[in-house]
Amino acid sequence: MSNDEVERLRKLRGTALRVRAIARALESSQRQPMVTDRLRRVSGATWRISRAVSGQLRAHPYADFQKDAGTLTILANSLRASAVARFLGRHTRAASYLAGELSTLSRLLDDARALTCTLDLSDTFGRSQIEIRGLITEIRGRHRAPGTPPLLLQHQSGAVAAADSDWPYLNL
Repeated sequence: MSNDEVERLRKLRGTALRVRAIARALESSQRQPMVTDRLRRVSGATWRISRAVSGQLRAHPYADFQKDAGTLTILANSLRASAVARFLGRHTRAASYLAGELSTLSRLLDDARALTCTLDLSDTFGRSQIEIRGLITEIRGRHRAPGTPPLLLQHQSGAVAAADSDWPYLNL
């Protein structure tokens, strides 16, 4: 495992832990069981990603690569999560914020999966990709603007972008 792969995996783990902290903070501020169930699934999916990455890093023979997430990272994640829960907790903006964080996690997961050399880790990331994409679809599908077709996703700037299935460009 190279230094680049270790840094990529650490960044993926940090993002997964951040999204998990946000989902758990939003879960504590919600009262609807359907939303709470979805947030628990987000929390579980991100925990599985961070656990797989931590296992891969701990298996590395060099002690410098085996480090877990630091105390400062955990503190920053909890502060950010509590701020999001406090200011966006019961609004539909919380769902769009969480969907944006999940999209960032999905992109990092795509990169890590494409560039990893370990087949087991690639398989684990593939299953996680399917789960994260399904959660993003559920979250965005429930909180999209009225009259917006399901295959079109709203960006924060108000522009509309086509979903992956409608895009004619093939990335080779």
